[in-house]
This record gives sequence, C-alpha cells and structure tokens, in this order.
Amino acid sequence: MNQNHKKINFIPSLANIRDEKRLSKIIRKYKPDIIYHCAAFKHVGMMEQFPHECIKNNIQSSINLIKIALEEKIERFVFVSTDKAVNPINIIGVSKRIIEKYVLARNSNDTKFMIVRFGNVLESSGSAIPIFKKQIENGGPVLLTDKRMERFFMTITEAAQLVVQASILGRGGELFVLDMG
Repeated sequence: MNQNHKKINFIPSLANIRDEKRLSKIIRKYKPDIIYHCAAFKHVGMMEQFPHECIKNNIQSSINLIKIALEEKIERFVFVSTDKAVNPINIIGVSKRIIEKYVLARNSNDTKFMIVRFGNVLESSGSAIPIFKKQIENGGPVLLTDKRMERFFMTITEAAQLVVQASILGRGGELFVLDMG
C-alpha cells in the first residue's frame, strides 16, 4: 500500500474482531473518520453446526465495535451485510439481520451508521463460484441449498465502490443495496 499509494497514510493494524480491548485501543490511537465493518464468519455449513460461535463473532463482536465507534464519536460507520439477511433462513442471515437492526437503531448525531447489503462477490474468498465450477467440472449437478434460491453476483470492484459510495453519500440510518437485477 505504501509503495503504490504514496499519498495515503496507510497504517496496518491487525486484531481479532472479538478482542474488544484491542479494537478500542486501535480506534482510540488512530481515531479514524470511517469504520468499514465487514468482519464475519460466512461459511453456512460450519455456522449451522456451531451457531454459538457465529453469535459470538458476528453479533457480539459487532455490538462491541459499534459501542466503541459511539464512544469515540467516529464520524461514519459502514456495516457490510449480505442478501442472506433479507428473509434469513440460516444463522448467518439471522446474525447479519440482527446487526442491521442494531446498527439502524444506533444512528446518532455523532456517528452516522450505514448498511451496505449485497450478494455473492466474484473472486472473493466467500464466493460460491469456485464450488459451482467444481460441480460443473465433475459433471454436475450444480447444487443449491434451496430450489427457490436466487443468486446474484457482482465484481469485487462493484462491491468496493458500493461500500465507499455509501460512506460518502450516507446521511445515517440508510441501507444501501446494489441493483443486481
């Protein structure tokens, strides 16, 4: 980052989303203008087997980070959600929907909260495309978790642009969705 983007003051910092004290220390030290929160467990099968871990990571850690943002009066907070939160049928969708509701209820004059919700991001680590490709290479069938399921895809660039646009355009309390139809 520092070599390719000389005008950006990039300061790497690594922390576990569950470590509230470490997150608080980092945020107090660097006082960012915007927090982009996208940390979450996303593997549906694993989370269905271990829902308590999904709740601790996706819900409690998010609540802790939101609390820190409010305490430190961070100007903007963008929560990256998922299309699984629309009508949740699994623990990941439920965990993201709970935090969407929590985020919207926390909007304040000091900290503007926005949500960005989208579907499958091509070439991302959580993309279903490699799974579908492998199923096709093996002669099929392509398996979905539900016959009624619809999949929408976007590029990493589109996803990143939506998140940044939300942080710039948002006035607080909005949920942004990319038109993927």
